[in-house]
Amino acid sequence: PVERALQAVVFVETAAGSGSGFFLNSQGLLITNRHVVRGSEKMRRQREQQIQEARDKLARWRLQLSRERERLERLEQQEKRHQREVERYAAVRGADSGQVAAARATLKENRQTLAAMWRRYRDSEKEYQRQNERFRQQAGEYQRRERELAHQFTFTVTLEDGRKKQATLYRISDRYDLALLKVNGMETPWLEPYTGPPLAIGSPVYAIGSPLGLRGSVTSGILSSRRQGYLQTNAEIYPGNSGGPLVTVDGRVIGVNTMKKITEKFEGIGFAIPIETVLTEFRDYLR
Repeated sequence: PVERALQAVVFVETAAGSGSGFFLNSQGLLITNRHVVRGSEKMRRQREQQIQEARDKLARWRLQLSRERERLERLEQQEKRHQREVERYAAVRGADSGQVAAARATLKENRQTLAAMWRRYRDSEKEYQRQNERFRQQAGEYQRRERELAHQFTFTVTLEDGRKKQATLYRISDRYDLALLKVNGMETPWLEPYTGPPLAIGSPVYAIGSPLGLRGSVTSGILSSRRQGYLQTNAEIYPGNSGGPLVTVDGRVIGVNTMKKITEKFEGIGFAIPIETVLTEFRDYLR
């Protein structure tokens, strides 16, 4: 039954990455996560924070460079004044004076030191320019992907047999990490929702999806708990499993894999949105 369930699971590709999904009827209606088709709000906030931190760091660097250039220019003007003073002194005392020779030696040493300081400054300025250009490219690419994702309403889905189809976005849930898509023009394999008595804690369950793009991957575990409207499982849920089904031993879907929590001490706590939530949220489409 679990192997048959694989036939109804698809790999979903978006402007921002990829995830999983599954058909819930034979007319091509497809369930996945909202964050698969619109990106993770948490990841977006983290990325925008990283961009702002990088922008602030570059601004501080630019300010330091500006202050360093002003300091070097002042030192340069100071050395020119010293040069003129030495030349005037030499005109009075004579070029062969020991004091003049010592002053000129000091000036030469100072010019060498100043030249080395200018080289370090220009090296730092070049590195700043490289880092600034890299930041602008990366930030621009991120913003481009976000714009594309916000306006993307068709997605490429790969069926279990390798065929690629176009899926149209029908609806995004405002309350849950859920989205409804549709593949037109074909009769699709689909998963039967589990609608029996509440599944007992400790019952075997299987998470199906495409972690890292590896289509048709299955991990096993048990139903660990029901917690705050989610099904908790120890079936391993990797990046790319999002949107895939959590199924029972007889291949019926009980939830939509949606997230994995990692702590410092251990990992592997997966969560799924109960299928009854899906059926209620999209009841106007799934009748």
